Amino acid sequence: MNTKQYDIIVLGFGKAGKTLAAKFGSMGKSVAMIEENPLMYGGTCINIACIPTKTMIIAASKGLSYDQVLNQREVVTSRLRNKNFGMLDTNEHVDVYTGHGAFISNKEIAVTAGEDKIILSADTIVINTGAVAIKPNISGIDTATGFYNSTEIQQLPTQPSTLGVIGAGPIGLEFASLYAKLGAKVTIFNIESSILKREEPIVQELATEYLTEQGITILNNVTLESVSNDGDKPVITANNQNYTFDAVLYATGRKANTANIGLEHTDIATNERGAIVVNDTCESSVPGVYAVGDVNGGPQFTYISLDDFRIVFGALTGNSQ
Repeated sequence: MNTKQYDIIVLGFGKAGKTLAAKFGSMGKSVAMIEENPLMYGGTCINIACIPTKTMIIAASKGLSYDQVLNQREVVTSRLRNKNFGMLDTNEHVDVYTGHGAFISNKEIAVTAGEDKIILSADTIVINTGAVAIKPNISGIDTATGFYNSTEIQQLPTQPSTLGVIGAGPIGLEFASLYAKLGAKVTIFNIESSILKREEPIVQELATEYLTEQGITILNNVTLESVSNDGDKPVITANNQNYTFDAVLYATGRKANTANIGLEHTDIATNERGAIVVNDTCESSVPGVYAVGDVNGGPQFTYISLDDFRIVFGALTGNSQ
């Protein structure tokens, strides 16, 4: 199989990666951008996180119906997604590959799309594959239906009248508030003694007050025993009691998306949580291979990813932004 050579390969269409691709493309460097999911052009923030959830919350606050809220979400995300794709696709020095990318050696990535496969090679590779939801370790979670992560819950075709939320961090609370605004009866299951465990007590208290005012039930110090189904409805068994809902969201953290990108064929080191180990310039244990954004285990914020762009661009050019 032929190998196509580039100056730079970017694996994943996130904030840092797309900005690096656009910047180096504008400088005349040959760049390959690989993205597995066409619904993720532009990265996590604009497609499944910050922007769509805030769009849904604002729409719900205006009293729009569930269908109208979903439509508002799609209008905003599709517009931004198309803009981000076009930014690279119209650059004559950038090739966008839509397919699954996986390393086959330190400096080679195989891209597979259906029956088609191509091998790309570059001296400089940037990994920007983001993070994925962590499925909680609860008995029955792998077989029960009606349990969704934060991406899946945004795409339910009909609004649940009752929603269970496993987890009381920022993601779980945001969706709890959203669905309460839409009129759902929401119950939060929290294994800790208070919500937002990493925040100061005053923040925890105020958030509890605001959520309670929205009619949300918060169960703290919960022991989650199992999950199951009653017909087609999801059931949470906690503290020796069954709770039945129309849908359940599990928001129990996110981890670096490194499981299926072929790192076992490389010398790229990961830590105990699966994140790629990097130095101060976001360079991995393989010289010339960088990991930016959520995949390197840092704080999971878009502005952190954008700063990773600045760091890597400076390391590669000596010209920091």
